[in-house]
Amino acid sequence: MIGFLSGTIHSKEDMKAIINVSGVGYDVLISQTTLAAIGEAGDSVRLEIYTHVNESTFQLFGFQNTKEKKFFQKLISVSGVGPKLALTMLSAMPLYALAQALAQGNLATLTSISGVGKKTAERLVVELKDKFKDEIISMPLAANDETEYDFRLADVTSALMTLGYPENYAKKAVNGLEIRDDDTVQSLIKKSLVRIQK
Repeated sequence: MIGFLSGTIHSKEDMKAIINVSGVGYDVLISQTTLAAIGEAGDSVRLEIYTHVNESTFQLFGFQNTKEKKFFQKLISVSGVGPKLALTMLSAMPLYALAQALAQGNLATLTSISGVGKKTAERLVVELKDKFKDEIISMPLAANDETEYDFRLADVTSALMTLGYPENYAKKAVNGLEIRDDDTVQSLIKKSLVRIQK
């Protein structure tokens, strides 16, 4: 099995990158978060790899660090959660916010993720709730997570995509926004547009 890949980015598209390792192009599925973080074509990159093999499939899933990879492995340990759905979950919000939703049994947040129905959300909570209770205490917050994940950001991301911006651009613009208690979704959209236009 492949543990990691170290090379250069040949190309990127939605939730996928081709990594050139000594002249061999590896097709790697990655989360939107990792896609936005790894750089552009020609940049050096190192990805932690999970190899998914079954009777008809051989797929590589890539992660920017071991924390994201272990999170992914916990998600796919739950019945009904395949690797692609787990990747969608990792793309939906920061790790801290997802861990918090699981630890708190927040079904509304979990079912807001594309592909996660009520029964799947309930299984995720039952099987993973205790695994994440201690983890969210020790998990360092991302730069944009100085407080608990603000779910206004999901609305802002959706609004930017409605305006025609690709999802990875929308998420880049939202990542790191300074948020005040009196900020509305509309004011956050304006802030995001300023960041995009810089």
